[in-house]
Amino acid sequence: MKNKELVIAIVVLVVVVVVIGLFVVYSNGNSDEDVIKIGVVSTLTGFGASWGDDIIKGIDLAVKEINTGGGIKGKKIKVIYEDMGEVDLSAAASAARKFVSVDDVDVILTQWAEDTSVVWPIATENNIVTINIASGADDIPRSDPLVFMIRPLSSEFTEKIIDYAISEGYENPVIISEQNAYFTNLGDVTNGIWEEKTGKKMKRYEVITFERDYKTQMTKIKDEGNDAIFLQITQNIVPAALKDIEELNLNIQIFGYVGIDDDLVIEASGESIEGLIYTDFEDSDPEFIEKFNNEYGHDPVVAADLAYDAIKIIEVSYKSNEISTEGLVKGLHNIQNYSAASGLITIDENGARVGDNFVLKVISDGEGVLIDGE
Repeated sequence: MKNKELVIAIVVLVVVVVVIGLFVVYSNGNSDEDVIKIGVVSTLTGFGASWGDDIIKGIDLAVKEINTGGGIKGKKIKVIYEDMGEVDLSAAASAARKFVSVDDVDVILTQWAEDTSVVWPIATENNIVTINIASGADDIPRSDPLVFMIRPLSSEFTEKIIDYAISEGYENPVIISEQNAYFTNLGDVTNGIWEEKTGKKMKRYEVITFERDYKTQMTKIKDEGNDAIFLQITQNIVPAALKDIEELNLNIQIFGYVGIDDDLVIEASGESIEGLIYTDFEDSDPEFIEKFNNEYGHDPVVAADLAYDAIKIIEVSYKSNEISTEGLVKGLHNIQNYSAASGLITIDENGARVGDNFVLKVISDGEGVLIDGE
């Protein structure tokens, strides 16, 4: 009799646990059928943490707006973040595998070219779209039909700065290029455009990732009489290169890239960064800046508008098509002159963002200011 009562008690307990579990799932609307899951690989710690923080805030702001408004066709968005630290590619690949096998995400967002290069093959193998947020590497959208990017191509803003250099009379520039996916591509693009416009190739010095001693390269540049340097190295080591230029009294024009004007870079570089010329995006949409400021108490810094827009174009694509990989791909290719936080967005047939929404700036008194005529 006691055994029978024990069995009944166990059965009742199991039923109660199952019922409670189902109640929690459905009352919170968290079943897989009720959500669109987005996996995000980003630098949440380490030298790129300022980028990661800005990206998270942009994403969270867009998700909050969409979910508060009822979601996408009644489905709420759930975002899962994974940290790749100091651009640890094994961590990025592990995150992608987790997104696929554990989280069962619908879309994966990547941050830079490096993590994209290891994430997209895993995503594509599982029929998942990858959208890159903050890299302009030209080879990203050509990787696969399921790969897209929200930032304009490096070739577009590089052509702008090269046109400026030529117009100012620079004839013998050199490239210092870090050996990673983004800067290798940027160096190739820079050299290709320069050769196309001048008929000459630039000399190029390649340095190992996170190299901090540039005296050898700078001494050669001084001896050979180059008149400009296209400095294409990771932000956190820019101050080291500029200090070596300063110590060698190398009076030479430095050309940078989008994002080189990070506050930490400018602060660490001091006087040595004065006069550096670089490309930058046009200011974010004023309405977005106001919303961001109201939410977080400060203006967006690096890539918040791009991250915000990545979520918004997913919303637009799903709303006009079925919520599936095929529907998302179709919708993204239909994005034409979409008015967004980062300016007008048009996605071309390769999955790349096209359009001239950037400007030239120079570092003056510790701030990036528009060059006359921009």
